[in-house]
Amino acid sequence: MTLSTAVQTYDAEAKARFPHLVFVYGTLKTGFFNHGAVMMTQADTWQQISSAATIQRNHEADHFFVDIYYTPYLVLGASPQDSNQGEVENEVPDGGKDVGNANDAKVVRGELFAVNEEMLASLDDLEDVKFGRYTRSEVLVSIPSGENFFSCFVYHLRAERISAELLDQVEHIEEYQKEEHEKRYVHREDRDPDKYVEKWGVYLEGGALLGGNGLEVERSEKGNASQGFA
Repeated sequence: MTLSTAVQTYDAEAKARFPHLVFVYGTLKTGFFNHGAVMMTQADTWQQISSAATIQRNHEADHFFVDIYYTPYLVLGASPQDSNQGEVENEVPDGGKDVGNANDAKVVRGELFAVNEEMLASLDDLEDVKFGRYTRSEVLVSIPSGENFFSCFVYHLRAERISAELLDQVEHIEEYQKEEHEKRYVHREDRDPDKYVEKWGVYLEGGALLGGNGLEVERSEKGNASQGFA
């Protein structure tokens, strides 16, 4: 199901059919690879709420970047509520006002969808949540229709899993671009498994995200993970 307008009201009927809000920022966005491969194959399990949504994070541990195959990664610290970690109290309910200071925030742009249990399970499988590769957490998202922030799920890597040296070399992006995706994205079946560093969950070229000189990665750190993610 797609929309001709940028924003659709998330009313009681929609909430009953699609009770989970999910923020997507990479290949699940409309017109990108996994939107067609995963979401369009189950088009009755979701509804797009907004084609433009933004999360703002205030933590130094947060990063949004791409690797050598133009695979996007969002790395968040431990502050969000993690669905496959211990529960913590939500700080802001659905529709709550922003209570943080976003002056130093790193912006991440994407889209907002409402999904049912079937699609949520499919997204969990895609992102290998069961195996601990990605974490599904709750974050605050704003959409163009107003100043309210809404609580929704997002899939991400946990900051404590990633080497600080690796994060020091990444360049933060605000938005995963369609033109670059079409030119540079390589589907997981066509990627070189020897370039995958399992403990970090990213692909490196010569120890670097974008090629050239980078981190020294021991052979034993590379693995053949399921790599069932975007």
